[in-house]
Amino acid sequence: MGLIQDVKTPWNSTFDMLTQALRLQAYIEQWISLATTERKYGQLWLSQEEWAQVQEATIFLKPLSDYTHAISTGQHATIQKTFFIYNDIFDHIDKQRKHMRKLPANAAWAAGYLSITKAC
Repeated sequence: MGLIQDVKTPWNSTFDMLTQALRLQAYIEQWISLATTERKYGQLWLSQEEWAQVQEATIFLKPLSDYTHAISTGQHATIQKTFFIYNDIFDHIDKQRKHMRKLPANAAWAAGYLSITKAC
């Protein structure tokens, strides 16, 4: 099995890629650490703050991925399901916005997430 790679559409591939990276974090770090002796891959090293950003992105994308899978495998789309999903996603976005505002001031990437959630 190879690593999952991101594609421009839809967000599920991004969620899958980041989730797998988190599961394999120790192995990724070990590989980069060994490969860095050749001075090829040192720029791939993620800081703890960057790993935290990956974690936050997966938290944000999980409901979107779950609903995409549920809708694409379902046979009977109803307006009731649509309203439920719509409301649930907006509630999730609001919760994420509140969470992002509580992050430390040194998490500069949180401002970018806030602007993304505002656009949503």
